[in-house]
Amino acid sequence: MSALFTFSEPAQIGIRTAFSLLVAVNLIGNSLVCLVVLRNRSMRNTMNYLLVNLACADMMVAIFIAPQYILLHTFKHPHGSSGDYLCKFITGGNLMWIGGVVSVVSLIAIAFERYFAVLYPHDDKLRITKTKLKLIIPACWLFSLLWNFPLFFVVRYSKELDFCHEVWPEGWYMNAYSLGWLIVIGLLPLSIMTCLYSRVVYNLWVRGEQPVEVTQQALIKSRRRVTKMVLTVTVVCAVCWLPNLIVYVLDFYGLMSHGDLQPSANFDGSPLGTKYFNPFLEDPDTCQLLHNPDLDPDINMLSSTSNLLSRCTYMNSKQFNNLFSDSSNSNCFSLFHLNMRTLKKHSVDLEEYLSTLNTSFSAIGLSEPWLDTTSNDLYRIPGYHFTSKPRPVGSGGGVGIFLCDTYEYKKRCDLESMNCVLKSLFVEIVLPNNEKNVILGCLYKLPNVQTEIFDDEIKQVLAKIGFENKLCFLFGDFNINILNADSHVPTNGFIDLMYSDVFQWFLSSYL
Repeated sequence: MSALFTFSEPAQIGIRTAFSLLVAVNLIGNSLVCLVVLRNRSMRNTMNYLLVNLACADMMVAIFIAPQYILLHTFKHPHGSSGDYLCKFITGGNLMWIGGVVSVVSLIAIAFERYFAVLYPHDDKLRITKTKLKLIIPACWLFSLLWNFPLFFVVRYSKELDFCHEVWPEGWYMNAYSLGWLIVIGLLPLSIMTCLYSRVVYNLWVRGEQPVEVTQQALIKSRRRVTKMVLTVTVVCAVCWLPNLIVYVLDFYGLMSHGDLQPSANFDGSPLGTKYFNPFLEDPDTCQLLHNPDLDPDINMLSSTSNLLSRCTYMNSKQFNNLFSDSSNSNCFSLFHLNMRTLKKHSVDLEEYLSTLNTSFSAIGLSEPWLDTTSNDLYRIPGYHFTSKPRPVGSGGGVGIFLCDTYEYKKRCDLESMNCVLKSLFVEIVLPNNEKNVILGCLYKLPNVQTEIFDDEIKQVLAKIGFENKLCFLFGDFNINILNADSHVPTNGFIDLMYSDVFQWFLSSYL
């Protein structure tokens, strides 16, 4: 959600509108619940007090979701220590999650109340009384505060992202905490409530005999009505909570793919070919542009969508094999890139997929191989050197390159980045016979990074490469839809930046 909210202005408008409506309905509905119970003495029973506690928790969620998804980007968020503290207590959503956990724990308390009220109506030791509520309700809030306490240490403000995010010291802490959310706040409460309500439903609707006395009939009818109400609230809560918790865990463990193994292959250049590659020299239909003084190069050379589409090809592996072969491309420098998400999970899939293609690539770039310093040397493909740039701490993210072992190379650490904007790895291929070496870079832009911020980061790298006057190929996962260049100003600006260093786009993909 944060990536979409930060990255797209239309998404910001849509999300703000949706959350504004939800917050309004939440605050109005739950306020009415509290007022009805507090103004009517006859309704001040244990069940209704638990419902008031649930309503207060839900209103807390609504109040503190507003700064994160409605008000954020409408004001200039401070950065530094003040920005971090503002994220921890207001704009980062920590207090919102406290209210969310209280809601879940309150639903468990409500389930126990129904269970004891229906199955043990005359046992005062088991039934939840107002005296017991004085312990139960504070316990709900204390547990929620303790459970969310780690977030107050890891949530910080990112000036680059203009958003609050979690910065964990070690990867396993993050993974353990996300799994704990799924189990402790998701699956365990659902299991408890399922067991309790199954007994209640069985007793009220299946096994229970219809009483003869009118008062008993009214009592049973009342219990059924209350049980239906709280069951509905519980089901709605489960439907809203569980998908979010599951996605949270899958994302942190790298099990949620973004299109699993979606490779792209590029021939006769790369996703970005450079200073020594000029498409006009080889295209008879456009080479006249080089010598026509009446044409404005800013209009005729650069980033119209039609020019980009003319270099875009999508094909499946069968079509790819029909078009290319080792014999026809043995002297071609070919690049292949994919977002692995993760190499541990997909290393066998990658080798099997490559074996179905009758072309050997010069280099294979990987985004998000999710390696660390201890697992960097575990994965190999015959015929290739492998080098990678993992995260300095923990697992996740990173970039890697499998380079054909016929090439000598050296790493270019001076060009690499590993920050919250750009993950990149550069190698320099050493060519024989005093030929100029080739620089090859694999880049991954985080999807929630604004294009303008990415431009500032990559501009520094391009400046260094430009001074060396060497052929350069860049490939990777840029998370920019360059086919929107004609209608999206930041994308157009990014392409202009690339063209200003005479990089030429190639979009060639197969599935």
